[in-house]
Amino acid sequence: PAGSYAVAAGEGCKECSAGTYSTSAGATASSTCEPCATGEHQALTGQSACDTCAIGTTTVSPGQTTCTPCPAKSFTPQAGEQCYACGALQGGGWYRLEGASPTQTWGAACAQCDKGSATSELDATSCSP
Repeated sequence: PAGSYAVAAGEGCKECSAGTYSTSAGATASSTCEPCATGEHQALTGQSACDTCAIGTTTVSPGQTTCTPCPAKSFTPQAGEQCYACGALQGGGWYRLEGASPTQTWGAACAQCDKGSATSELDATSCSP
């Protein structure tokens, strides 16, 4: 079945390890088990898909079994994305709204500076002319 492979005929199937998945049925090599992509995880063995990390969490490298919370004062654009500080968005010109929660997307936690103002700080809470 998908999520597993058989090394030799007549032997039982072996499951893909946690942090990996396989959509191939009848696979004959462990190389059919692909690592979960960055922003995804899989805690169980023998799976045919990975789970997307929730908003406010991510993985920093492929093949992870759990998602970790974003660092303080950083946010994900949406589920399955990397964490960013507001000031790092789209080349800068964004600031963090007061009271922003890590479980918010950056679209809800960050605001763009008004025309004619900017910020060079990653964690600014306002913009300057």
